[in-house]
Amino acid sequence: MLMVYARFIVLISLTVSFFAIGSLLQIAFYKKAFSNDLFECFMINIVLGLSFIILSTVGVGVIDIPLTRNNLLNVAFVFLTALIFAATAKVATGTFRFPFFNRGSLSAFLIFIVFSLFLMFVRSVQIKDILVPNWVDGLIHTTHLNKLVFDEKIDFSQIYHIGFHEIALVIHYFWKLSLPESILLLGQWLSAMCGLTLYVLARRYTRNIYSSLFCIIVYSLFLFFPSYLISWGRYPFLLGLTLLPPAMITSLDWINAKTTNLFLALVLLASLVLAHYGSFLIWASFILVNIVYKLVSLKFQNINLKQIIAPMLRGLFLVTILSLFIIPKALHLLSRPQFVENMILHARGLDLMEIYFSGIKLAFDHDYFMVILWGTGILISAVWKKRLFFLMICWSALVWALTWLQYFFLGFSISSYLNWIVFLSMPFAICGGMMAQYLYSQEGIFESKAITAKQARVLAFGFLCLISFAGGYLNIRIIDSRTVMFTPEDQIAMDWISANTPVESLFLINSFIWGDALMPSDGGGWIPFLTGRAAVYPKKLGEFYDVCVFINKNNVDYIYIKTPMKDDGFGLRLSDINAPYRILYSSQTITVVSVTCP
Repeated sequence: MLMVYARFIVLISLTVSFFAIGSLLQIAFYKKAFSNDLFECFMINIVLGLSFIILSTVGVGVIDIPLTRNNLLNVAFVFLTALIFAATAKVATGTFRFPFFNRGSLSAFLIFIVFSLFLMFVRSVQIKDILVPNWVDGLIHTTHLNKLVFDEKIDFSQIYHIGFHEIALVIHYFWKLSLPESILLLGQWLSAMCGLTLYVLARRYTRNIYSSLFCIIVYSLFLFFPSYLISWGRYPFLLGLTLLPPAMITSLDWINAKTTNLFLALVLLASLVLAHYGSFLIWASFILVNIVYKLVSLKFQNINLKQIIAPMLRGLFLVTILSLFIIPKALHLLSRPQFVENMILHARGLDLMEIYFSGIKLAFDHDYFMVILWGTGILISAVWKKRLFFLMICWSALVWALTWLQYFFLGFSISSYLNWIVFLSMPFAICGGMMAQYLYSQEGIFESKAITAKQARVLAFGFLCLISFAGGYLNIRIIDSRTVMFTPEDQIAMDWISANTPVESLFLINSFIWGDALMPSDGGGWIPFLTGRAAVYPKKLGEFYDVCVFINKNNVDYIYIKTPMKDDGFGLRLSDINAPYRILYSSQTITVVSVTCP
């Protein structure tokens, strides 16, 4: 339990640090706070601080400064010192206006802060038995972070969700955590934050504090996604989901000329692209649906040409700016040999089985109660809040359509159907919030005049507390044991390896088919990161036809054998070794042997 509290403190420190940076940026660059809603302002400041880390680290990489701890510390000191002086000067001269404080807004803010702490504690308990990032994705992200640390520079020719790895690099350096721990805790922090930033979007459309809180409780604690993404190690998508609501709202406000904060919109959008390409697709769909809705709603009014063209031009401007980040990656893809031939070969039409699979996945990955809740919320939105119904349903449909079009014409997509299913939790949670607001409104609970407004608020608060604790209990148990490659038993084996084998040792480990390649299938894949020893496994089918041939070819010193959870035909067993061997270490499921091959 001590490790749970230590991780909880780290999550709190991350929140405070990013909020402090974002607050300095807001005060230094703007005349007033982004919003009078304290929690909305709080969340935007956190996301702004997150974006600052991503873009400043990219800037350091662009000017070819080695990404060492000392260099990043010096850059951070210079930037933060400048921001502190600028912010202090604005506050001293009274040129910055803080959010409007009143008893109601402060009380609601405290409620949200308490829920934020509760959610981060749930995320800490959720990984109480997890020592490294889950599944193959966790191993891949740790490998990318390790390369970033070793090379001390960003490889711009092969940008793979670099935003996430940059933040993990900063946490690794400044919080002095190991690479796996940096990835794991950042992932859990983002899993909490993506639920909290949804408040920015929910508040805009529900216009009710309690309904917005209900939205983020349902999204964070009851839905299968995003909390299940920790089982898959889908951390960059969590970062994209965290940045998405503030990026959408700030962009839409600027497009509709409700604010002049172009700089804020561009900072959040640039970070969004560097975080996850699929998040950009979701953002673009949201902006397009809102522009179309505005044009449709103006159809029967006296309008001028400027009212139609201005939002479209502003939206086009943002897309053009973002293209500066995307075009280099597209050109890199087009420069690959036989890219066009492969694109034509893999292009495919409308796959009804894939649509069917998506629907089944949607139903079974979310419990039926939540599916019913979504459906009810959608129906209520259709009758009572038609604007929300149009936006949420059309937004979801457009994301799916753009994903399918990319597969049809290109053979690949910057997002996937599975990402679309994960994303659906966002609009459906907001529809659920609308249902809660309808039941709470004058047309619902107040109609009988049986209770007063104050009593209704107390009941609503009690209900939210009850479902928060219930959802927290469910979330703690959501980790899928099938995706946990590394267990405490593996950690004991790693300690033995570190103490009893030479540093230059090479281990043969288990592998399995993952996509189009072979990848480590158990805790043996973590040997290089946790012991400093090297590991090897077959890279293609047919390469491992004889154990001794593979050992002699690769100069293997030891074999790390772990009993596989299922027989997939690739797990090593002692019976597979066709030469004399000696057992050096053995536990319930793990064996380390040395083999004497002729």
